[in-house]
Amino acid sequence: MENAESISLRLRYEAFSKYAASISKCQEIADLAQVLVKHIKYLMPFNFGRVLLFKDQYFYEILYINQKTEVTIGEDVELRGFEKTAVETMIPQLKNCTDVDFDLLSKTFEGFGLENRCFEQLSLVPLTNSVVYTALFGFSSKTNQFISQIDNQFAKLILDLFVTKFSEIKLSIDTQVQKEIIENNFKIISDKNLEIEQVLVNQENLIKKRTMQLEARNTVLEEYSWITSHEIRRPLANILGLVQLADHDLNDPENLREVISLLKNSALELDEEVKRANMLLAERT
Repeated sequence: MENAESISLRLRYEAFSKYAASISKCQEIADLAQVLVKHIKYLMPFNFGRVLLFKDQYFYEILYINQKTEVTIGEDVELRGFEKTAVETMIPQLKNCTDVDFDLLSKTFEGFGLENRCFEQLSLVPLTNSVVYTALFGFSSKTNQFISQIDNQFAKLILDLFVTKFSEIKLSIDTQVQKEIIENNFKIISDKNLEIEQVLVNQENLIKKRTMQLEARNTVLEEYSWITSHEIRRPLANILGLVQLADHDLNDPENLREVISLLKNSALELDEEVKRANMLLAERT
């Protein structure tokens, strides 16, 4: 027949199996605290307790006593009392009620109505993994009950399973957050690239437009230059030549009349070319 100790141990392992099954089904961090507090009373002879996980500046804390539970997520964890010793040595710490700073303890459980001397012993089990989180599981025994080595072993199993699942969920959340940040940054960059491409297209169109305008203006200037150097020059040269002829034919009325007629024709031709040049400039500017 099984003795009382064997039966108790078997029941604890059965309770741990149920706890492990429940933990494995958790999809959210918030679910973990509920599962822990729900199953802990079947696993540990506790009165009240604290679970603390931290890494870098992030920490996650569960405080529980009777039916009351409080979860805190924050930055820059504060290790109190012999928690520092437990983290530094990675060795479980066991203290009697008389050796515990109750003022410090009540500050930790502020708002829980913790009564002095309401426990016999206080144990603090540390757990660390360089890849995941450093964790502490602190729990107390009820009055006139003592914490055994088996209690600490179960505390480490409970904490190890909790930290593993917590790390898995937290990593998934962080990965999703990073993915969303990357996707958002990619969208911002894509939008900026589209804006830049549109600016480049606008600049290219503007350059083409300005180039066409310059080419058209150059064509006008070339044509205007041709008119002034050839078309206007011709009647002007005729007028200058006819003026010289008029100087020699002042005493010959017949020749003078012919020169004046030619001067008139050249003057009209000059006027037409000047008008054409002015119209060309007016139309193209």
